[in-house]
Amino acid sequence: MQRFAPTLSVCTAVLLAACGGEPLEFADWTIPVPEGTPIHEYAAVPDEERAGNELVLERDLVIGRGGREDVAFYQATSPVVDDAGRIYVLDAGNHRVQVFDPAGELLLTFGVEGQGPGELSRPQGLAILGDNILVSDGQNSRVSEFTRDGAHVADHAISSRVIPRQFTGRANGTIVMAHYPGIPLGRELPEPVMWSVSRRTVEGEELLRYIELPMTLSPVATLDGGGGRMSFFMVPMSSPNPGAALGTDGRVYATARDQYQVLAMGDEGQALWALRVAEPVIAPTEEHIAQVMEIMRDRNEALTRQMVNWPAQYPAIQSLVLDGAGRLYIVPFRYQAPGDEAPAAPEPVPVDVYTPDGERVFAGLMAIPNWSAARDDHVYRMETDDAGDQIVVRYRIATRF
Repeated sequence: MQRFAPTLSVCTAVLLAACGGEPLEFADWTIPVPEGTPIHEYAAVPDEERAGNELVLERDLVIGRGGREDVAFYQATSPVVDDAGRIYVLDAGNHRVQVFDPAGELLLTFGVEGQGPGELSRPQGLAILGDNILVSDGQNSRVSEFTRDGAHVADHAISSRVIPRQFTGRANGTIVMAHYPGIPLGRELPEPVMWSVSRRTVEGEELLRYIELPMTLSPVATLDGGGGRMSFFMVPMSSPNPGAALGTDGRVYATARDQYQVLAMGDEGQALWALRVAEPVIAPTEEHIAQVMEIMRDRNEALTRQMVNWPAQYPAIQSLVLDGAGRLYIVPFRYQAPGDEAPAAPEPVPVDVYTPDGERVFAGLMAIPNWSAARDDHVYRMETDDAGDQIVVRYRIATRF
């Protein structure tokens, strides 16, 4: 992965380790931190010290089977919430959007399958844009715009070279998105493949590029299928790849994820602060590789470990997300063997919480480590109930910081 070597002003306060008073060791920056950026540096909190300090989220609304029996979703994703508390669910497998009031009552449904104006084909993303709703539809190579009442406004073509993986709308009618180019299998890949965060008009014109970072493609196994044809297998093992948390106020938090490092940027792309944590980075062990190979050989006995593009290291950061108060939640990566059965209840994972100014205010555990929308002290996410049906769940953040 490409490395950045920015010049930093001498404003970094070096923290001392609790034991022995030795200075903490931090990895070199792998995100472009401009000179003069305020730096926050923190010690890593061991998992054993996090025990007993759990961030509490209380479930207070369920939409779907098990909650609303008359509501069903198919391959749904990305619930978002507007300023009135209405909940918009992208019911992708049914090529539609369902809209609910704050109490979970169905208000309306819009969208039908097709390629004509305003029609959808397994859309991938949803965002609120001022008074309207945007639906990202990669199969139709466009973003479709609707009013909040579901009336079709316009379709905006998008290039296969700008596929939004995360996006959010802003009150001024522009979009902030994290994206990377389409990567078709079997073709020569650009070197390097670049991931970017940019602000664009709804028609696709780029107004501002916040950051650009090189990607490390996920591990892939290749197998000659005969006749000059190759088979490709995605390997169930994580590689470090850039990630972002996008605020509706134009703020962007970006990380390369190969180190526990984050850069906070303002509405005009200016660096606000950067943080890094002395979190150790781990590499795949022989045990990990053996676990993955066992699963892959169940799919094809001819696969060997030499056919796999194994990652040199795991990510340092699993995910980052914002709550309704603009606090940043960072989940450090922890290895979990593939194929493990999911527990009956989510197991708490490590999480660190930072204020919008970069101050760490919590380091403990949390059973709900990610969500797709937040408003006030509530967060919203898709889950699966005991019957295997998709549901939208709203949680209230009960912990006070």
